[in-house]
Amino acid sequence: MRPILRLLAQPTCILCNLSTINQSLCETCNESLPTSLWTPGLQIKNIDKTFVLGDYSQTPGRLVRLAKYGKREDAARLIGAALAKAVRHQDPLFDVVTPVPQSWPKSMWRGFSPVEIIAHSIGKTLNTPIHNSLGRKSGKSMAAANTRHRNEIAKSQFFIRMPPRRERILLIDDVLTTGTTASVCAGLLKSKGAKEVFLVAAASPLI
Repeated sequence: MRPILRLLAQPTCILCNLSTINQSLCETCNESLPTSLWTPGLQIKNIDKTFVLGDYSQTPGRLVRLAKYGKREDAARLIGAALAKAVRHQDPLFDVVTPVPQSWPKSMWRGFSPVEIIAHSIGKTLNTPIHNSLGRKSGKSMAAANTRHRNEIAKSQFFIRMPPRRERILLIDDVLTTGTTASVCAGLLKSKGAKEVFLVAAASPLI
């Protein structure tokens, strides 16, 4: 009975629970999604240019948190679609899209990778191939670590799975905090021949 009632019920926004018309976001939440990218004032080693969709405390960050901690794949698809539209108007052009990988325990727990979903949305919109150059071992979380320890943890976890060709790579991540993850990943890619590495993140508290 309950599944039938859920099918008959008015759809609601996944962020604010207001009624919607066959959409995952209400009109207000949908309009609060940025349509262009920001360049945060953070210099990240090995990254040639950084782009961010929105502030971590606002709608982009709320969708990221819902995807990561609420295990909502639809939230990841929404943020992926928004990022893809915004990236489409950016220069330079990119040769491949590479997601920052998540560890296998998190993949098992969530059942999906938010960053991979975002990367595939961007790749499809840009008509740019996805290249899973990077791998990640399970290990300590970087969430509560200071900058030095974050760097040590990142260096111990990430590795090259498939060496990239000499290309301009668009590296995708969900959250940009200190830039440590992006720096380590970009350094690995460049050490194997990547010409340039650009970063796009869904949300950051740095804006």
